[in-house]
Amino acid sequence: SLAHAHGRHWPLPLEFPPPEPYLITTGSHSAKPAIVGIFRHPRSRTVSGYFHNIHDCLWLHKELGLSHEENKDIGLRNAEHRHVRERVFGTDGVNTSVLVAYAACTSSCQARMLNGVECGSKSLFMHAWERLRVDPSFRPAGADDQTLARVERAVRRVTSEFAFVGVTELYAECVHAFAAWSGIPVLPKVHLMNTRPTWASPEMKARADHMLSSTTFIDQPVYDAASDRALTFIRCYRYSNSTLAGQDVPQRHHIGL
Repeated sequence: SLAHAHGRHWPLPLEFPPPEPYLITTGSHSAKPAIVGIFRHPRSRTVSGYFHNIHDCLWLHKELGLSHEENKDIGLRNAEHRHVRERVFGTDGVNTSVLVAYAACTSSCQARMLNGVECGSKSLFMHAWERLRVDPSFRPAGADDQTLARVERAVRRVTSEFAFVGVTELYAECVHAFAAWSGIPVLPKVHLMNTRPTWASPEMKARADHMLSSTTFIDQPVYDAASDRALTFIRCYRYSNSTLAGQDVPQRHHIGL
């Protein structure tokens, strides 16, 4: 059962739980901390983040000359920032060069955060990042040993350190499995609704997704590990109903692990 829950989008410390005894105390109960997470397919996350105003990539904001105020809403619905939205999204909703630069920035977001650094940081995976930015079809299978070791560490953390893992592509099923695992009841109007929809049309999202369809994301092995664990939780807690029959997560593209 859960004594206290706190959600954040921050890097996970390399030592978790901390080596020293660490208890969360709520009322008369104390418990060791545990981490749960829900992961999204790297390409889908990139498309969503792009239309959420190039989320998690502050250096690209600066490179594009965006001010703090402009960052708040640079969607197509904001007529006051026409010059900004065309710089980021083009005249028809997708600026290919900015989309590819953003994909390069966040292509290893999950692996970075599981290595203790921020999602859009340039401090890890620099070689692959630079190559991907120049060539969206770059395949980092020949990445250096240090890069692969860090990706392997991220995969190990997903498979061994997370108490519960879900994936966005099976969101409803994962919410129900988490509820059964934790003992928290599901409130459909709260837990199963999209609270942060993007402004982009389905056609714009599909075009951006297609532009990145040949891209191999460094995060793919991390997502694959997460999807395996998510399906295990779903099946364990009996939410493999008719909607899951024969269903699997998006096709895998390994990078040499």
